Amino acid sequence: YPEKNHIYCSERRCTLAIVLSYFLPILLCSPTYFILEITSTTVIEDKEYVLYHTSLSDMATGNEYYLFFNFWMYAVVIKLLPCCILTVISTWLIRTLFKAKKRKQVLKGYSTCPMASEGCSESRKKSKAERRADRTTRML
Repeated sequence: YPEKNHIYCSERRCTLAIVLSYFLPILLCSPTYFILEITSTTVIEDKEYVLYHTSLSDMATGNEYYLFFNFWMYAVVIKLLPCCILTVISTWLIRTLFKAKKRKQVLKGYSTCPMASEGCSESRKKSKAERRADRTTRML
């Protein structure tokens, strides 16, 4: 919607998007910060080694609801939901590219496969713009 560009792309909205992109991940990942703790184990072989690993904190072991909340926040909201949204947006983008290609062919006055003919073959050479659009579609 180019006619609403001045409404959607304001300086206030841009600043808000930048601030949210910094603070929202910290807020969404904060349950994981409290559920895990770094512990150390000393191993003595030919010399003394200190091994660090993560384990559940005391708060997490005592509260099953907190573990459940952390699982849904991390696994679904932070990992799965963005992947699903990206898949939908990519599908829309590829569909839009195909629609634009068909619309361009109609506007130029030729079609690679007229509806009336059966078994048509594409004998003409593709233009540079068509090759670029095909490459973009395959890349997506």
